[in-house]
Amino acid sequence: MKEDKINKIISKLRVAEHVKKGGMDGLINEWEDFALGECIEGYKLTIDDYTNDLTTREIIERILDELKAKSLINKIKKQIEKSDNKFRDLLIETDKCVWGSKNAQKLPKDKYWWYWGIVKNAKGELFEDLRNEEVFDKYKKIRINKLTNPE
Repeated sequence: MKEDKINKIISKLRVAEHVKKGGMDGLINEWEDFALGECIEGYKLTIDDYTNDLTTREIIERILDELKAKSLINKIKKQIEKSDNKFRDLLIETDKCVWGSKNAQKLPKDKYWWYWGIVKNAKGELFEDLRNEEVFDKYKKIRINKLTNPE
């Protein structure tokens, strides 16, 4: 029954077919793999891949917004708590949204906090992309000006 509610919400969202098929469990697993795996190890893909991976957490948030049952909301929040906390620890907060200023208005920092920073240990292509992005001045000061690409 609860899965039916979640799947109905997911089907209304504009998401890829694999997200619809994976359901909430798939989303939680993707967020966990990203936050507790790729980002801890050092994210190596491009800035576009990085922002795309962040949308997993946004989809989870949008589902939570649509749910009415407090017990289900709390259950999902408990499932993502560890990943959220670890990702916050890995994030260098910025004053600009990674999706750009046009999207920043739709993604307020207090609610969509994951879009307002970049992982500390970016590597490879993400590191190179950040070197050229004006959005991440704080990141540059902390990381790029002091270190060379770790890859």
